[in-house]
Amino acid sequence: MFSFFVKEEVVVPEVEQQLLYVTDRILQYEARHLPASYDKLRRYGTLYYEICEMLRHHDTAKQQPVLAHFHQQAYERLLVRKKRIEHIWDVYRLLKGQQTTNLTHQLRFYMADIEQLYEQLQAYEQFHYDDVMAQQFFEAFYEHFMPIVALLNDIYR
Repeated sequence: MFSFFVKEEVVVPEVEQQLLYVTDRILQYEARHLPASYDKLRRYGTLYYEICEMLRHHDTAKQQPVLAHFHQQAYERLLVRKKRIEHIWDVYRLLKGQQTTNLTHQLRFYMADIEQLYEQLQAYEQFHYDDVMAQQFFEAFYEHFMPIVALLNDIYR
């Protein structure tokens, strides 16, 4: 007998919190190590606080369980952000004349978390997934992460 099954249901805020935790840790670490003398990096250092303020207004009404779905386009955006963060490390090294081995190691650690989370979320694309659940998850995803991506993009203008 052939049957379909769903491994596990994931509540949207739970998925959001895992992603936000990784983002939060990266931004906290960067804000402590960026030179305040460089204008764009100083703006980046304040980004963490802007994001924290933005997340305080999260609408908790959307606490419905959905099957997590994390599409390839969103993952590619995370990788683009990784490259931008690596660029910041390069600028920091040039400005300060210091080695950034520890910073690079820390970045790899956080990116490994993101990649592992992505692999886990891919497993939740199951047969009971429907358009309503997809819409709920992506609304929550874009509500939190598209503003963050926009803030990051603003730094490089």
